Amino acid sequence: MFSIALDTISKDNPIKDGHTLVSAGGNFELGFFSPGNSKNRYIGIWYKNLPKGKEEVWVANTVNPLNDTSDLLTVSSKGIVLVNGNQDVTWSSNSSTSKPVAQLLDTGNFVLKDVSVINPKDYAWQSFDYPGNTCLPGMKLGLNLVTGLYLFLSSWKSSDDPSPGEYVERLDTSGYPQIFLWEGPVIKYSSGIWNGRFFVGGPNLKPNPYYTFEFVNNDKEICYKYELINTSLPTRVMDNCDRYVLCGQFARCNINDSPPCDCLEGFQPKYQQGWDAADWFRPYGEDKNSNHCNYISSCGNHPSWFSIWVERGEQEAKEDMPLFDLMTISAATNDFSSDNIIGEGGFGPVYRMNERKGSFSGKIALVLQWEYQGGFFTFTRTPD
Repeated sequence: MFSIALDTISKDNPIKDGHTLVSAGGNFELGFFSPGNSKNRYIGIWYKNLPKGKEEVWVANTVNPLNDTSDLLTVSSKGIVLVNGNQDVTWSSNSSTSKPVAQLLDTGNFVLKDVSVINPKDYAWQSFDYPGNTCLPGMKLGLNLVTGLYLFLSSWKSSDDPSPGEYVERLDTSGYPQIFLWEGPVIKYSSGIWNGRFFVGGPNLKPNPYYTFEFVNNDKEICYKYELINTSLPTRVMDNCDRYVLCGQFARCNINDSPPCDCLEGFQPKYQQGWDAADWFRPYGEDKNSNHCNYISSCGNHPSWFSIWVERGEQEAKEDMPLFDLMTISAATNDFSSDNIIGEGGFGPVYRMNERKGSFSGKIALVLQWEYQGGFFTFTRTPD
């Protein structure tokens, strides 16, 4: 894919399949793409430099996919248009200006404006008014009382199909404003009403050095939005605690807190700055430098000990369950190395013990899922 060093489309400078626009600061990229295993082509926007590759945050022609690579994205009297090889318009922003140009901003907003208009933010059309499945910083969710536009999120139909799926998240303005998540006609989640500081049924948003949040209710709009303080931080809204092992070992996830991850008593983040920026645990094998909660050598008057089951031949006796401190367990698991993980239990990873590196008597088979209560961790055992 060829990226031109421009962020703007004009009548004389359209883009074709295989070429992209890049925002001025290099945050976002716009171009043609095929989602998942689909062969259809779409116009989309994605973060330019994510380590795992591109993840689309907005799609133009969600219900009008292209079936070849002959199309051009340009501007005309109809606004921003997608034109096929026969010069037929397959998608349009349905807006017009006398001297149109389309620009990809560093916020991820794709805008249409008139070059003869003095105010650079006087847009004839903007992608932020037509969200897809992603709420970017600066994007609003709610109702524009002047234009009548209802801004809401809609899931993709599948990973191969970005057309609207069965899930919709929108701000209900019929009574006291609150956010509902709908699955078809069924409400699956409610944020509760806004109490002046946060939605009473949602996470307890806390002041932080990374983003601000705001609820607006006036004669022009009723909306919710958030803004980044550090605009170089790639961010988008998504569910948290439903994500598998989001916070990692020795941490807890609370959907009522924001941020939701917090290290357990006696532990602290390996990289505090990254943790504060929502750079939490990533599954084993994805990143050897993954952030996680580390043991603190001294934790007041509540040192953490581990209770494990040991296997001595054919006999297993719970009453003989010994206690070992964290350093012993850490040594026996090679510092909780991913190489020692043999599976996952309901409370976390399942480790195979290395008795030569731990101070154990007898044959150690497995250390499995742990439970945290009153400052102590208890390991239980299941069969090999």
